[in-house]
Amino acid sequence: MLDEWIRELRLKNDYSVGEKWKYQVSGNAIEFSVPRASIFEKEVFRNAVITIGRVLKALSRKIEESNCQFHIQSFPNLENPEIIASIRMDPKNKHRQTFPDIQSAENVDDIISKLKSISKEYQFELIHLAEKENLTDQYQELIEGRECYALVSKFDNPFSWLNLGYLKEAIAIDCCVNLSDKPEIVIDSFLENNQRAFENDYIQALVFFDPVKSLS
Repeated sequence: MLDEWIRELRLKNDYSVGEKWKYQVSGNAIEFSVPRASIFEKEVFRNAVITIGRVLKALSRKIEESNCQFHIQSFPNLENPEIIASIRMDPKNKHRQTFPDIQSAENVDDIISKLKSISKEYQFELIHLAEKENLTDQYQELIEGRECYALVSKFDNPFSWLNLGYLKEAIAIDCCVNLSDKPEIVIDSFLENNQRAFENDYIQALVFFDPVKSLS
C-alpha cells in the first residue's frame, strides 16, 4: 500500500525535484534520503528537504484516511545527514491526530487568521510585509501591488525546511477549499539564496494573496 502511494506521488510535479530525493520501502515503512553530494549544495538540499516534508504530510493523510496510525522520525542519524526522515504505518493502531489541521476558510481574512495560527504550530510566524518599513528594493519589487506576507522562522536549518514542507502541503490540501474565487497562495523558493536575515529572523517563503503566478 505504501509503495503504491509513494509511486503515485512521485509521478506528480508538485512532489518532484528531479532526482534530488529518493526513497526505500521496507514493509510498512518508507525511508527518505538525498544523494550525499547534494547536502553540500544548500539550495538543492533545502528544496529536496521541503519536498520530502510535503510527501510525508501527503502520505500521513493517506494513512489517516485508512484509519491507521503512523510515526515519523526526522534525521535519525546525524552521522548520515543524507537520511532525511522515515514514516512507518501501523495498521494495528487507530489514527490519532499528529499534524495540526487547517480548517477550510470562507474568505481571505479567515485564511490569514488561520494561517497565522497554523504557522505557529509549525514554528513559523506570518508577517504582513506592507507593515514593515525600510524594505530593500529587492523586496519592494517582489511585493509591489500585491498583498504579501513573509513566513519567517527563528532558525534556518533542515528541521525548519522539513516543517516548511509540512506546512506547504497542509495549505495545498486544506486551505481555501470552500472559496469560489480562490486567491493564489505561493509558498516556495523566491530568491536566489532563499533565506535572508530579516529582523533577526529568516524569511523562508513569501505568501501572496492574489492571482499573480509569476513566482512558483
